[in-house]
Amino acid sequence: KFLVGKKNRNMEKSNAIKLLVLLIGTAFGISVGLLFLILGCVLGQLQGEPNSWWSLMAIFLFFFTPVPDLFARLITGYKQDSEHIGIYLEEHVGAFTTAVLGTCGVGLLVIFAIIGVIPWITFGFELGGAIIILVSIFTAMYISRIDFSKCPCSNDDDDFKL
Repeated sequence: KFLVGKKNRNMEKSNAIKLLVLLIGTAFGISVGLLFLILGCVLGQLQGEPNSWWSLMAIFLFFFTPVPDLFARLITGYKQDSEHIGIYLEEHVGAFTTAVLGTCGVGLLVIFAIIGVIPWITFGFELGGAIIILVSIFTAMYISRIDFSKCPCSNDDDDFKL
């Protein structure tokens, strides 16, 4: 059995707590971002603007934003046995496509506001929600790239369980 010193055990506990807070913060951020997106549409509707629901199209882009990254990591997961440059290229293409879809979601809102399809109050709430959602998505992408084989939870230590 591998024994860890008291100082290292406390550091592992604090890292696990930071990871847990990051996960909870990501879920909370996506919830608040969706609230702002829908609230912006409702406030535009209350002002008498019939087209304020067009900005909900951005939610579909935000929904599909992590899909290319997840798909690229699924493909590279099957190729981990081989050592070729294509594995890293596919992961980076997935991350790049994820960033492009997220940027298109914000760009769509900007275009709708400039040409007058949605009112500016809707744009303000939608932009705030979009930024919160994108930060949450990229935080989730960061969390998913952490190597959990080195996680303190994988030890058989009885003093620390997550």
